[in-house]
Formats: sequence, C-alpha cells, structure tokens
Amino acid sequence: MTIASFNEAVTAAQGRHQEAVRVAHEEFNAAVAKADRERDELYAAASDAWDAVKSDPNHSEHDETWVAFEQAKAPANHGPARRALDAALRQADQNYHTELAELGRAHGVSTGHNPGR
Repeated sequence: MTIASFNEAVTAAQGRHQEAVRVAHEEFNAAVAKADRERDELYAAASDAWDAVKSDPNHSEHDETWVAFEQAKAPANHGPARRALDAALRQADQNYHTELAELGRAHGVSTGHNPGR
C-alpha cells in the first residue's frame, strides 16, 4: 500500500461523508417544509372555522373554535426534523471516523481517528 493509495482512499471517504451530510440536510429541509405546510393547512382550517362562528358568541362551538384558532398560531414543530438531522450527522461522522481508522490500520498510518471517542 502506498501513500498515494491511502490518500485516494481518504479522499473517497471524505466524499462519502460529504454526500451523507448533503443528504441529511436535504432530508431535513424537506421535513421542515412538510411541517410548515401542515402547520399552514391547520392554521387556514382553524381560521376558516373561527371566521364562521366568531361573530356569534352564543354559537355552541364559539369557545372551542377560538381555542383551536389560537393554538393553530403556534409555529410548526421542527423538533423531529432537527433530531433526525442530528442523528444522521452523528452517524455520518461515526462512519467517517471508523473508515479513517480502518484505512489507517490497513495502510499502517496513524490517522488520529478513534471511532470510540
């Protein structure tokens, strides 16, 4: 094994890592957009329902509809998307460091990467 083959293997590992990071961000952006669309749809439905009863305080659904409308004003929940991004990035990093450690062992090179850290 030559240093050139080691460097080539490291470059390939870096490319795989970068691609995993890119995909993770693409999936995050899609999940955030979906959460935003769902929140917007919920808000539009709650707003329409509130508009239909707000002028009649005696309407049987007046209070319930107002509460639903107020709750629909909350921002979209991006927490699940953020947690998925975090997990994907951690996995990509773990895979990369493991691969570099294996390449170092295979080529007899110290990489300073310890995947157990």
